[in-house]
Amino acid sequence: MRTDTVFSGHNIIEFRKKHGSKPLRLPLRPDYAIRTARGSDLAALWQIERRCFPTDPFSRQSLARHIRSPRACVILAERKGAIIGFSLVLFAKGRSVGRLMSLAVAPRARHGGVGSSLLQAAELAGFRFGVNSIQLEARRNQVNFYMGRGYAPFSQLARYYADGGSAVRLRKGLTGGGDTVVPFHVRG
Repeated sequence: MRTDTVFSGHNIIEFRKKHGSKPLRLPLRPDYAIRTARGSDLAALWQIERRCFPTDPFSRQSLARHIRSPRACVILAERKGAIIGFSLVLFAKGRSVGRLMSLAVAPRARHGGVGSSLLQAAELAGFRFGVNSIQLEARRNQVNFYMGRGYAPFSQLARYYADGGSAVRLRKGLTGGGDTVVPFHVRG
């Protein structure tokens, strides 16, 4: 049976069934809670995904599959019972790199630390899962957000998004060693 506990007030997020039994500690955020997603959250998650990524959102079926997958962790932020954002990170068997597939925050909840908290929760889940680093693709206008949180760009992908936009690939080591990132200049 899956346990998804909230850290609001308890300062703990647990991934018992999918990610082990030791709790992970995150900074206390009194105005919203962070927890793992469950099937009943699907409609709200999909609505946020479509709002944040109108040209290439995950399908509803794909999000549902990731919520159930032992190789994925979907973490959400909730304020007064309303879901205000989520992160989705995947872990491939035998790989030392986790892949942040989505970090989406509802427009009304932006600029309040929600995205940073969700990113940190995804990193903690990755560390708990045993990966050495987290990798992601981001649009150029999002690169500074990730670089400000320790991510380093290492390549670009032309016409990566459905609307023809390019992506910058970024990576952050979680263990403090063994993961070398070659310096890369983001061209504006």
